[in-house]
Amino acid sequence: MGGRGTRQLVTLTSNRSYLTCSSVHLCSCSSFSCWLLAHYVYPIRVRFPNILTGKVDWIVVGFIPIVKAKNDSDSEKERVRMVKDEVLQRCLAVLLDDFITASEKGVLWDLPGEGPVWVVPRVVLYAADQPEERHLLGLKLSGCKFQCSHCMLDKTQSGCPNRDPPRREVLENVEAQILAAKLFKCGSGAAAVEQLSATTSIVPIVPLLAAVHGLGTGSLALYDIFGFDLLHVRTCLMVSLPFLRGISFLSACLLHVTAALELADL
Repeated sequence: MGGRGTRQLVTLTSNRSYLTCSSVHLCSCSSFSCWLLAHYVYPIRVRFPNILTGKVDWIVVGFIPIVKAKNDSDSEKERVRMVKDEVLQRCLAVLLDDFITASEKGVLWDLPGEGPVWVVPRVVLYAADQPEERHLLGLKLSGCKFQCSHCMLDKTQSGCPNRDPPRREVLENVEAQILAAKLFKCGSGAAAVEQLSATTSIVPIVPLLAAVHGLGTGSLALYDIFGFDLLHVRTCLMVSLPFLRGISFLSACLLHVTAALELADL
């Protein structure tokens, strides 16, 4: 348990317990799919780096269903893109519900050898490929003006030397996504949604990760946690049914049932 490789304990004189930040790593990639409960799904993994033991094992905590297009028409592709984003965000909402509260208020752990410890989890890494990152952040995959998730550099200048590219502001971007999502849901303001998308490269989806403390608040690190680690592919192989013995099957089924209900509504 630690935060960015360090372990900082602060004595709380009120109850003689300790406070520490716990770094959390997440990983998901739709390229690594499996067949589970009559659906193609891909896993979402989590790990809690422990600087005392050095253990950093990935644990599967849920599955996200894969939605496929019925045909190759542009309208169907657009519909499926929205359905994928909606299902992904709602699966994360189920999975991270308690985590979001803990990231703000902390949670009390009885740590062996230490006693009561107040732990405040922080997401410091999300290992994913580039398409998955754009889905998680609610940004366009292609056909957009701003292709970088960190900055607002025009695609015509991409790859050119630029010492100080304009940053993509987290709060402004998320507020634009909230507005676009409201307009899209009520079925009006299509021109306004298109204008917001053209100026920011967003889609009308609000990223759930923005609700995690430290990503959408505090240090505003929402666009800084993603890592395209090629080596993580070795630990994200195809999931087989015998592997289910090592995961929380209840969490997997919960995410699956929730996503299935959402798909039925959509």
